[in-house]
This record gives sequence, C-alpha cells and structure tokens, in this order.
Amino acid sequence: MSALETLSHYGIQMHPVGLEILSVLQFLRNKGFNIIFCWVPSHVGISGNETADAIAKFASAFLPRALPYLDIKKSFVSHLFSLWQQKWSLQSNNKLHSVKPSIGLWPILPI
Repeated sequence: MSALETLSHYGIQMHPVGLEILSVLQFLRNKGFNIIFCWVPSHVGISGNETADAIAKFASAFLPRALPYLDIKKSFVSHLFSLWQQKWSLQSNNKLHSVKPSIGLWPILPI
C-alpha cells in the first residue's frame, strides 16, 4: 500500500524510482493508455501473481539504478552514530558518560 501512497503524493523530495514511475505513467497516458492501479492486500495463492512477481524480480535485476543521495546520507549518518556510540560506551570513566550514557541530542527544555 505504501508504494501506491507514495505515487499519489507527488513532491520534490519524492524517491527517484517513484518519479520515474510517474514519468512512465504520464508517457503512457499521453499515448492513450488508461492505467489503473489496484491494491491487493495479499496476493499469495492468486493465480498468476507468483509468476508476475518472479518476472518482475528477474527484470529488475538488469535495470541499473543510482542510489538516491538521501538514502546514502541516511545510511552514512546511521553508521557514524553507531560508531560514535560504540566509542562513547567505552568512556565509562568520563563524568558526562555517567549523566548521558547514550549519544544524541539533549532534550529541549521549555523556556
């Protein structure tokens, strides 16, 4: 369902794959095709869907995709925080460590 929700909320920060899908969809509409998306809660056991899934996986293996900047940044920041926390956890003799054992932002106090 989230894939359909993503496609229904066009925006500047939309994932590049979503933008590409919308571009292809618009191209097909301009050619006279009427594309209808339908969400199915679970397709296990529905005739033909397992075959369609297998074909889609096979086809997607050959499509080159650049990693979006935001995906790379999120992964990089997460890795840095993990390394920082590991180093911080070894600082048991540090006075601040006893007050704040986990890294991250301090809570904002109301003024």
